[in-house]
Amino acid sequence: MSDRPDALYVSVLDDGRGLGWRGSNDAGSDVVVGVGIAGMIGRAAELGGMLRLQAQKGRNGTAVVACLPRDGGGRSFIPPVM
Repeated sequence: MSDRPDALYVSVLDDGRGLGWRGSNDAGSDVVVGVGIAGMIGRAAELGGMLRLQAQKGRNGTAVVACLPRDGGGRSFIPPVM
């Protein structure tokens, strides 16, 4: 995690078996994106940020990298009441 004046940067890395592969997707990569990952990408976008998956075909490990701007990209966010 990197806390900067303009944004919060978060990286989560593992050395697991990696992700499944097929054609390109909305995440800008060639990995299979399920509902959970698509939801994370959507929530980051709602806050004016971005979330990317980084993986290499044929190699173990995956990185999830998020950048969330301090100003919320000009959006206000109120979490739902559960």
